[in-house]
Amino acid sequence: MEQIPVKLYGLFGKFKPVEYLLDENLTSQFDRESILEVEDRSYEISSMFKSGSQLFINLKLIPNPHLYEPRPHLALPKTA
Repeated sequence: MEQIPVKLYGLFGKFKPVEYLLDENLTSQFDRESILEVEDRSYEISSMFKSGSQLFINLKLIPNPHLYEPRPHLALPKTA
């Protein structure tokens, strides 16, 4: 499986983007309707775009994800 570099902007407490290397299968599931679980917090995708092979995602913190209508939840690994 091919690994794609993904930069996440807007993570709670992070002023710089956090970069992950994720499987292409997981990144193909990202859309504006999905909720991302990153480091024990839930985020909604505000925008995303691809430049070359790199994916850039802007996130918005969701304080109560259980109040939203059913959406796909995708969990990302914890950063080292």
